[in-house]
Amino acid sequence: MRKILFLFSIIFLFFFSACDTQKDTKRHLSFSTWGSQSEIKTIKFLIEKFEEKNPDIKINLIHIPDNYFQKLHLLIASNLSPDVIFINNINSRIYVKAGKLENLNSYIKKSRKIFYDDFFTNSVFALSYNDFSYAIPRDISNLVIYYNKDLFDKYSISYPQKNWSLNDFLVIAQKLTHDTNNDGKIDIFGFGYEEDSLFWLPFLWSNGGGIISSDSGEIILNKKNSKDALQFYIDLRNKYHVSPKADEQSSLTTSQLFMQQKVAMHLCGRWCSLTYKKNANFNWDVVNFPKGKNGSVVDLDVSGWAISSSSKNKNDAWRFIEFMASEEAMYMMTQNGLILPARKSVAASNVFLESPPSNAKAFLYAIDNAVSTPVCVKYQEILDILDVNFESLFNGKSSVDDIINIKLIEKLSSLTD
Repeated sequence: MRKILFLFSIIFLFFFSACDTQKDTKRHLSFSTWGSQSEIKTIKFLIEKFEEKNPDIKINLIHIPDNYFQKLHLLIASNLSPDVIFINNINSRIYVKAGKLENLNSYIKKSRKIFYDDFFTNSVFALSYNDFSYAIPRDISNLVIYYNKDLFDKYSISYPQKNWSLNDFLVIAQKLTHDTNNDGKIDIFGFGYEEDSLFWLPFLWSNGGGIISSDSGEIILNKKNSKDALQFYIDLRNKYHVSPKADEQSSLTTSQLFMQQKVAMHLCGRWCSLTYKKNANFNWDVVNFPKGKNGSVVDLDVSGWAISSSSKNKNDAWRFIEFMASEEAMYMMTQNGLILPARKSVAASNVFLESPPSNAKAFLYAIDNAVSTPVCVKYQEILDILDVNFESLFNGKSSVDDIINIKLIEKLSSLTD
């Protein structure tokens, strides 16, 4: 029912856009995006600025705050694809391979405003496929360790440094784990715990493992490096008990536990900075993910603007993307504290570096050795299978060898491209 209502609302938008077009000479562009209310407020302001500079174009914003890609897929399947689509590298492979996104190479070549020298090379690569660019990067998503400096001070522990190791990380997490009232229950955990693959994959990558090989596209979850790293992550909760178990975390998120000072360190992206800047009543900072045998390797996943291959207004859509990807617009998006900008010039500016955390450069350091999450068209199906199978792993009820067996690997391998 919700899908039907969503489609009707979009049809309603397209219908009245067409009516407006008959009344005036403006050409209408539809633009879909996700985003919080504060992010959408900035986007709407930028749209107004674009329309002031381009009075012949009207932007019709389609804000999809939840289930974005599910609803985008529905729009495209219903021949209602937006002209400009905000997209990311993880979910976009299916649209690229289906020919639903425009090859932007010719637009970039002619552009006087999009200079890829000012974009992080990895961000450009993440939104490219078979040597063509299908989206212009806006922001980079990567992970760092957030830590409570006051708890480090309380227990006389030196702050973690850029080149710390996973062994250093474990020792520090153990020192930060405390039963403060001697009732037999841990009150402060050294490290927060997440069961989503986003948060355990850096442990595998940093150990030379992963789910899918970035080179061959094969499943490598059963390789020794992957299994050893996964076991280390499981042990944080079930062997060393430096992370809360599911019943100890209850319904609270890791971010909430960090805010309540019940977790001393946790892994998160740039988006957490805005929350802690506004609400944390303790001193905090960030540091790079600890090094494994393969270095400190986190994700470098990218969001950006694409043009629908079915758009009838591709030149206008490109004009809009040029504006949104400009330094001016990216500065404005960076000011709200939500994004790590894909433009080097903006990332190196005080707008990014002088906003909390103090060690904002950690986000930039992480880019050098980061990887774009290796995906395939059916990657979400792979993650859904792992979510079901890994629940007993994370809760200490099954072993790695029991779960990651030949049957599972064959099932996952059948879903790769």
